[in-house]
Amino acid sequence: LSALILILWWGKNQIFDGVPKVVSTVVMSLGLVFSIWFTYQVMNHLPSKDFRPYAEGLSIIEGMMPAEELGLEPPKFEVIYTMENNNGERQEISSSQYINEKWWEKTEWTMLSELSKTIKVSDGYEPPVHDFSIMNDYGDLTDSANTKAFIKEAGKLDTVIHLAAKVAVDKVKKDPSNAYLVNVGGTINLLNAIAEIEHKPSLFYCSSAHVYAPQTNTVSEDSKTEPISLYGRTKLVSETIAKDVCLAYDICLCIGRVFSIHDPKQTGSYLRPSILRRLATHDFNRSFDLYGADSVRDFLTAQQAAKIIVDLAINKYAGIINIGSGQPTTIRDFAQSFSTEPLNIAHLGARDNLVADTTLLASFMEKLVD
Repeated sequence: LSALILILWWGKNQIFDGVPKVVSTVVMSLGLVFSIWFTYQVMNHLPSKDFRPYAEGLSIIEGMMPAEELGLEPPKFEVIYTMENNNGERQEISSSQYINEKWWEKTEWTMLSELSKTIKVSDGYEPPVHDFSIMNDYGDLTDSANTKAFIKEAGKLDTVIHLAAKVAVDKVKKDPSNAYLVNVGGTINLLNAIAEIEHKPSLFYCSSAHVYAPQTNTVSEDSKTEPISLYGRTKLVSETIAKDVCLAYDICLCIGRVFSIHDPKQTGSYLRPSILRRLATHDFNRSFDLYGADSVRDFLTAQQAAKIIVDLAINKYAGIINIGSGQPTTIRDFAQSFSTEPLNIAHLGARDNLVADTTLLASFMEKLVD
């Protein structure tokens, strides 16, 4: 750019030959004024033409809808496993090859799980709004000073969606004090930070269906809360604190009790990735032992849950509301849905039910459509 400017400067006499000096001065002055005005306009207002998929006038919710909800074909992915034999030779195979060629029967080969990777095998519809974030902080909510500084520096906030938590069962059980520090202490720090700013944003607190007592029927928002898990207890304590603080500071609070979410990208000890890991090496001639196989759950995808949470937060829903599908599914059927072959599933452990009464949610969604 600098080189082009120099060329224009050196050849300015030739450029303006035959053009009256007054005309050239007026044109340059108007161009300068327009450049300054346009720069100010786009720096302080929306751009003249917003090419983003979440530009003003477009629906963020519709832009986030997955292919399944729109009746379109999504992109397809496949897991690539790295196998190693007794001689140290390695071979990469796809998950479909692993199943179709029954690699689990080839005892001379061992799967190197840490080298597994996921690849896209075919294109499909992907939501245009997949990188939208109103505010995204990678800080530490357990650091009170850091949380307060971030909230103050963020400027005028309209809505805060609090999703941060220690969730994984194995990690919560292993370190209960840290679970309370993150789930309860982090919530207190966030509430204190919000309470100190002049303009109080609405708050969406992501809780869990694990706050409820064991039920035989569907669970409504006024069902008894008596969590049997440590994770559930941390969420219920946080709910109580959030309600007290928000009432004292007149903060609009929505508590969303999320039921059983799952996603292809989940890792760790969650149900879906645990089932997929076992299926990858399972001998289909043997029984598939599964704790709580006959228990009933309310499953919904992470994308479905995210859409509901955004709707609730944007529309400033106040109160407690169940976030679920309202559809009962046994863990047995959930596991079978990920297998290409029939599973001989054996139930282990106790049986329980955790299915949402979604009457309030359905009413909210109907009003949203109207």
